[in-house]
Amino acid sequence: MYAARGTAGQLARASVGRHGEPLGSAANDLHRPKPAGAEQNRGFDGGPDHGGAGVGVSVTTLEITGLVVPVPEAAAFAAHPHITLLAPFRPRRLLDAKLQHELAALFAPVAPFDFRLVDIHVFPDGHVYLAPEPAEPFRELTNVLAVRYPDTPPYEGLFDDVIPHCTIDTERVPARLPIPAHAREVHLVHSYADEWDVVARFPFAAA
Repeated sequence: MYAARGTAGQLARASVGRHGEPLGSAANDLHRPKPAGAEQNRGFDGGPDHGGAGVGVSVTTLEITGLVVPVPEAAAFAAHPHITLLAPFRPRRLLDAKLQHELAALFAPVAPFDFRLVDIHVFPDGHVYLAPEPAEPFRELTNVLAVRYPDTPPYEGLFDDVIPHCTIDTERVPARLPIPAHAREVHLVHSYADEWDVVARFPFAAA
């Protein structure tokens, strides 16, 4: 892995902070702000259309692109399980071959890594997620992307900290943890209405 390098102002746009409380706790407050009048994006934010496979925040559009690490090991608990690195990203029409080549080169040196989904938490809006451990590799990649693409700060710059998480369906909570997992690639995805399209796949370095 590698760490992001940039000014404090650039990295301040990326976001990492307090976890939600464990499922069933009375103190499920993360103090994560939500923009007034914002609509939920069901593709990234979970909800009924995608079985809770989202980023756990509301955004102001029903169409969104993003860079995510797929988590197939959690497929029993979400329709499109993943850990978001950066969203929203650039509009679908701008995801051209040049940008995809640039992203491929960015992720190619990253070593694949193992992680575990170790705890169940709940965001204040009710979305349930599994917390990855270690979380730092995901934070590092988010910071790298925030510096590289300052025009698309994580979650539109709404939060001081971004919490790496894998959102799951509230009706499909795992009975046993941890869940071993392996990060081997990043997907560039486009979510709109009821659709979830993988625009491109960027593998990490070969083992």
